[in-house]
Amino acid sequence: VNYYKNRKKDVKDYHVDLAIYVLREDEDGLDLAMGKEHSSDENIYWQQSDPEGLKDKINNRFDEVEESAQFRRVIRYLKKWRDTKFFGQSYPISIALTCASYHWFNPVLGFFLTNKNDAKAILNLVKVMISKLDSFEDGFSDSYIELPTVPYNDLFENVTEVQRENFKNRLLDLEDGLVDAMEEECPHEACKILKGLFGEDFYVPDKSETAKNVRRPVVSTGHSA
Repeated sequence: VNYYKNRKKDVKDYHVDLAIYVLREDEDGLDLAMGKEHSSDENIYWQQSDPEGLKDKINNRFDEVEESAQFRRVIRYLKKWRDTKFFGQSYPISIALTCASYHWFNPVLGFFLTNKNDAKAILNLVKVMISKLDSFEDGFSDSYIELPTVPYNDLFENVTEVQRENFKNRLLDLEDGLVDAMEEECPHEACKILKGLFGEDFYVPDKSETAKNVRRPVVSTGHSA
């Protein structure tokens, strides 16, 4: 379902994919309809799926409330970055970023689960993702991003080498931007750098505000983790 900006049919704002599931004949879970409108017959089939199980795994990845909250924030940051830097492109798919975070994210929190450092947490995750892409040889065998529930498939299995290189280069740009922002002494200037990475919704305080004890900027987004 496509949604258009200001009701202008030539300006797509975003779209929503509608997944079609059926109860399996043995009633042991669900099957997901695979394929597109003009897909060939061999690419149209039913694939076993466990959407509720996946949701539970993501929601319960971390036991501590603050660790789980940071995990979900970082996923939203990555999706916001994807929407900003890959606008109109079909990759990287949202679930791949979620599962990469599921496998490789580590919280960055201070003593007593305070002093949250989202920028450092994102930077650490991005570095791992880059290292996985660097290990690419004849496919994504070393940078396999597995769906943690059935069918346990590689979420990058259809990504071409050109797409992989493009993805890696943009991750490198994200890494550089995060480092620049973290090294910037002026919060206003640091947030301007982050706005360039995560889009227009990223809050940039006025310079007059940065002399005070202002709240940490956040990304406002409707994307779920």
